[in-house]
Amino acid sequence: MSFGSRLTHTVSIVRKADSHSLNDYGQPVTSDAVVETVKAAIQPRGAREQEATSQGGAAVSEYKIFLFPTDLNTADALFHDQALCPVLADLPTGRFEITGVPNAAGLGHHLEVAARLVEAAQLAAGS
Repeated sequence: MSFGSRLTHTVSIVRKADSHSLNDYGQPVTSDAVVETVKAAIQPRGAREQEATSQGGAAVSEYKIFLFPTDLNTADALFHDQALCPVLADLPTGRFEITGVPNAAGLGHHLEVAARLVEAAQLAAGS
């Protein structure tokens, strides 16, 4: 089975784009722009709940995402939309924060992206 046939998910590479304007505090205004939509293999690595003083913490999950080589860095994000992905109900719709972009063995064959998915905790009614 080839590497490309294992890339069953569809993700969008999202990058901050400068609007060349400033907000009320003099800071640059940025927005998210989809740079490219690519095929990926997404594998969970671990999950934990972050404690918070409010009743529900955030669920933080670590993932390894395999991609063909592309222009990607830790300032970017990967967005998975469950409705657009051919693998139904496998992963939630969400934004993966990129924490590392290693080139596998330095050979340029594929990227093994380290990523984090942060989700708000779902509280049951009455809790």
